[in-house]
Amino acid sequence: MPSYESIFILKPDLKEEEIEKNLNKLKDVIINKGGIINRLEKWGKKRLAYQVKKQRMGNYIFIVLEGPPNLIPELEKNCKLNEDIIKYITIKQERGDTFKVTFEDGKEDIEEKKLDIRQERFL
Repeated sequence: MPSYESIFILKPDLKEEEIEKNLNKLKDVIINKGGIINRLEKWGKKRLAYQVKKQRMGNYIFIVLEGPPNLIPELEKNCKLNEDIIKYITIKQERGDTFKVTFEDGKEDIEEKKLDIRQERFL
């Protein structure tokens, strides 16, 4: 199955239970379409690079998943219909490429990443 990385940005004024509710909706779509969630991270509230839907901040959710190709259009359709999601992106990963990941706290980690050619231009 193809592997994907997705980032979802939710409205900044959502309470924790509303964030969990939206996250559970995304998980349900992924699992119901035959996908597998490999990693899920809540990055918290961060400042956006530019204003999106009149918002300067957003709650970031990062998901690494595997699934059939028909999963992504269904996931994106649900994101468009969800008013709490202000921005999202999904990138297909390629197998075997590695690069160094540096976290905000300064720790470094080598992870095997599956990069798309479009993604390589930004590294």
